[in-house]
This record gives sequence, structure tokens and C-alpha cells, in this order.
Amino acid sequence: MLLPKNNEDRNNIIQGVKEIVNEIFKVSLISYFLFLLIESANPGFVEGYFNLTILIYVVICTGLISLIFKEEDIEIVNTKYKVSDWLMIIFIGICAMIFIYFQIEDLGNLSYYISILAGIIIILVSFFLLNDNDIEDK
Repeated sequence: MLLPKNNEDRNNIIQGVKEIVNEIFKVSLISYFLFLLIESANPGFVEGYFNLTILIYVVICTGLISLIFKEEDIEIVNTKYKVSDWLMIIFIGICAMIFIYFQIEDLGNLSYYISILAGIIIILVSFFLLNDNDIEDK
């Protein structure tokens, strides 16, 4: 028999498997986005050696398993956001702006305006979502 008869040991094993699947999901998701970014900047660089479809299947399967066995959410009240949180939002918005530009650079000068507008929208939506939690807590 694979699982131990003791309930405490069984729960520890199940909890360990949940954590492993959750970590696999995080690593595979980040890897997929990095490979996709590299592939969009330099077509054929990643796809010549590795099929991204396999990685997206891993992301979907481990994500579904993580959602099925999700632990209860813990509410965080009165969160103080640091400068690093705000800088991370701005950094992600700028990265998205650059990524969007590379995807639509064939449009010419219009690609500058679209990518800048998209980056600003991403930053503003992120700020509003981060501040939305503060409004609900009050």
C-alpha cells in the first residue's frame, strides 16, 4: 500500500504533494512566459529546441490541480504597501509595453502610441486593483 495507515502521515504526504504541484505550476508558468517573450523577440530561438505547447499543457494541468486542491484564503487586513510594490507594478507595466511594441512594431509609428497607451492602462489598472483592497477594508 502506498499511503501510510496513520492519518497524520497521510495528511503530511498529501500536503507535500500539493506544495510540489503548486511550485511546479509557478515555475512552469514563469518559464512559459519567459520563453514566449524570448520567442517573440527572436523567432525560432526557443521553438527550434523546445516545443512551448508541452509547457503550456504542464501549466494548465498543474494550475487546474492547484485550483482543485486550493487551501482557504487568508484575509489580509490593513495592508501597508511598500515602495517596492509600486515599483514592481511600474516595472511590469513597462515590460508589457515593450512586449506589446515588439508584437506590433510592423504598424510603424502607431505601434509606439498603442504600446505606450497599453502600458499606461496596465499600470493604472494595477494601481486601482491594489488600492481597491484598501477601500473595501475601511
